[in-house]
Amino acid sequence: MARFSRLDVLNTIIETGLVPLFHSSDVDVARNVVKA
Repeated sequence: MARFSRLDVLNTIIETGLVPLFHSSDVDVARNVVKA
């Protein structure tokens, strides 16, 4: 089952203007991608 519902994701995209294009369960990898 998905962690977030489609409606929750859509509402967050509309509110923030950001589309989540990357996900990693490894926190260090995710931080390095954000820094890049």
